[in-house]
Amino acid sequence: MKSESSEQLRAELNDLRRMSTHLHESLKNCAELPDHPAAEDLWSERVEAFMSRFARTADLLVNKSLRTLVAFELEEPGTLLDILQKAEKRSIIGSAANFRKIKQLRNMIVHDYAGEDLAESFTLCRRWTPELLEGIVGFEKYLSAKFQIHAD
Repeated sequence: MKSESSEQLRAELNDLRRMSTHLHESLKNCAELPDHPAAEDLWSERVEAFMSRFARTADLLVNKSLRTLVAFELEEPGTLLDILQKAEKRSIIGSAANFRKIKQLRNMIVHDYAGEDLAESFTLCRRWTPELLEGIVGFEKYLSAKFQIHAD
């Protein structure tokens, strides 16, 4: 069972690395947009791709990978806040409070509430992307140091 879980963690790490590469590229593609882009820019494919990648990456890290890690370590997962606090305690993420905000933003995007204030959601995605990407790096470092689990 433990080897199956470690393979699951390796697969999720591989997915996270791939997604982080795409998210970083999307962030770069939106870099020249001003802090308050025009409405036509906000509805462009590159902004939509960036925000969608942000949401999927946040979902994979928070809802799937961190939960899998908690189960792998034979702990009760508890609430989302419990999981984020455990990740912060292990220095995987910098701040559980910030990752709650990332998760809330993800929910706004996925449930299309972002359309109500797309400019603010886009700005928040740009603001939180570096921390989200750092969380992936922290996840990878933790798996490597503690369990010798490495990406392919």
